Amino acid sequence: MTAPKVGTGVLGVCVAVAVITTGLTETSASAQTGDASLTNRYYPASNGTAPDPSPLVVGPVAPPSVSKSLRRVERVYQTMKKTVYSHKYTENVSTGYYAWDCVGMTDWILHRAAPKAWTSMHTSLAIRPGFVPTPTKWASYLQGSQGPVSKNWRTQTKISNLRPGDYLIFPANPNDKFVGHAVIAAGPPVAMSDGSYALSVFDSTGSAHGPFDSRYVDKRTTKQAGRKNGSGLGNGTMRIMVDASGTMTGAKWSIDAGGPSMRNIPVVAARALR
Repeated sequence: MTAPKVGTGVLGVCVAVAVITTGLTETSASAQTGDASLTNRYYPASNGTAPDPSPLVVGPVAPPSVSKSLRRVERVYQTMKKTVYSHKYTENVSTGYYAWDCVGMTDWILHRAAPKAWTSMHTSLAIRPGFVPTPTKWASYLQGSQGPVSKNWRTQTKISNLRPGDYLIFPANPNDKFVGHAVIAAGPPVAMSDGSYALSVFDSTGSAHGPFDSRYVDKRTTKQAGRKNGSGLGNGTMRIMVDASGTMTGAKWSIDAGGPSMRNIPVVAARALR
């Protein structure tokens, strides 16, 4: 199946931007073997102490049984043979080849994990067959721009309500040349000492989320010009900002803020129920 266009007809979603890394190297089992294992990658240990924000903080990945969307994306992640970040989509389950950008991946997973939620959004936004919504359009739908959000969705504003498998959509900010992004929460948010949270995510991108992003060691990803990390479907850790009430107010591409600028970008999160 190919779907080379997004809802606006513009092929400019989730553009890869050079990532600033810290020079740290991963010493986990996945780095030693060069595979994409999601085990032994969680720092710090669960000792009850909130860690200081650091590139070393890696959010945990939840068991896939907790969410249909998480189960679907983890299945693709574990079985894929090759992946690349691309605005022209190919999803070939039989060969294990996946070429897509952020909304291409999240929309494909949504369609299979929660078809009623997918249908309600596509219908409300009048997305044509073969197209996917831009992050801005998807976010606007979840914010009620088309009227009440379908009962097939449950929007989340509090970090305490965020669950693995939830969709987080970040609309565009042309002033910072941020074209939007879309991810699936891979695990529970981890509180850090400054009040922000580390969140493990699955997404398709060319910009790694910190030095422990799976795309640095996963040989199934495809490197693109000028980058040390591979591109395509992978797992990394983002930083979620909250206010005193626990309401999600913003995000950073990685714990140390390396990567595309997400200044003044709201967090629009929701759970696809069915």
